[in-house]
Amino acid sequence: MRIRRSVLVDSGRSQVFHVISRVVDRRILFEREEKEKMLLILRQLELFSGVEMLAYCLMGNHFHILIRVPAKPAEISDEEVERRMRYIYNEEKLSEFEEQIRQRESSGYVGYRSIFYDLMRNRMFDLSSFVKDMKLRFSKWYNAEHERVGTLWEERFKSVLVEGKENAMMRVASYIELNPVRAGLVSDPGEYIWCSYGEAVAGGVRAQNGIIQLASGRGSDLSWGDAECNYRTKFQMRRMPKLGRNGGGIPTS
Repeated sequence: MRIRRSVLVDSGRSQVFHVISRVVDRRILFEREEKEKMLLILRQLELFSGVEMLAYCLMGNHFHILIRVPAKPAEISDEEVERRMRYIYNEEKLSEFEEQIRQRESSGYVGYRSIFYDLMRNRMFDLSSFVKDMKLRFSKWYNAEHERVGTLWEERFKSVLVEGKENAMMRVASYIELNPVRAGLVSDPGEYIWCSYGEAVAGGVRAQNGIIQLASGRGSDLSWGDAECNYRTKFQMRRMPKLGRNGGGIPTS
């Protein structure tokens, strides 16, 4: 395995990154409601941007994501931009955008629609835009919800480019999934619903698909059951009790 700090994202090829970000002063801030909101934002932005979350873990004051950034398509049509925008904007906001475009063009700003769509395209298949959008959206919600002002996150997020064979990604995914175990929150990551494995064993299809990708390499020919077995084995989870398919763990003393 070879892991190095990322400097530039090569949009000409698919790359995988381990992303970490923490709150200011590392204060404990996030409970169930906050984690639900954060995951919702991440999943919405995943669909908008075209990136793929392979594994993740949301902790009390930081998060980890193993994320694949596919090569950016040579062309993204206006229709595709409009379709993707619906994942992150409601009808009211989309109407505001349309009115903004209409007003700009009627006042002589010829071609503003193309410029606007290009700005949206620039946010797609881009790691920095994905993380920045997520942190900004969550910060606005969190500050409004808790009646606070000011910076919520540390200034920059950390991203590490994961290179090498598939077992390099598996080792990083293992580190991510086992965060709640190391923190003493659970004895098995499947019991922690705010990590990809916990979501997957509870029936989350998108989390299962990420694990299938990790367990089967770039293909997706494994069933979820086979992928889960492979995933646990490769992550050195052999000593952990097998979880039921409903996501519930076998009781331990």
